[in-house]
Amino acid sequence: MEETPHFASGTWKLTRSENFGSYCRCMGVCWLKRKLGFLICPCQTIRVTRGRWSICTSSPVGQTDVQLIEGQECTWLTYDGRMVRTSVNLENDQLVLHQLDPPFSKITRTFDEQTMVMTLEANGVKAKRIYQKLDTTDVTDGKASGWSRILLFASVCLSAVSLALYSQ
Repeated sequence: MEETPHFASGTWKLTRSENFGSYCRCMGVCWLKRKLGFLICPCQTIRVTRGRWSICTSSPVGQTDVQLIEGQECTWLTYDGRMVRTSVNLENDQLVLHQLDPPFSKITRTFDEQTMVMTLEANGVKAKRIYQKLDTTDVTDGKASGWSRILLFASVCLSAVSLALYSQ
């Protein structure tokens, strides 16, 4: 018997962020990684099978893959390179992650048929990342060609050099 697809399963592309820079600063993410985060629009591919969640976040500059089990604690590498312990719960069809290591954070994903809203909270700072569900024929796993990666890297380097020269 085939399992019914989970409401959260699919590939979701970032379309908009609100207050994400302040959240990243609060989490201790360095300036260069914060700026890079604004230049990319990652995709999250979510698969859910019998209480096990697989969330693969990919962009032209990297990828993270985390395996979560509802009701259990896990350790995973965040997109900005921190290793954190996280508790995972499903509350009213919302996936809620509590980061158990400082800086403490709560990440809640809410879903409807075409939209996923990821709300991130830490130290009184709240941010939102809004994703749209992709049609499976549009999915490229968020990966870009070699030229796109080179152009993105070059633009980040030029921005860093410009800022360094401007601040002198």
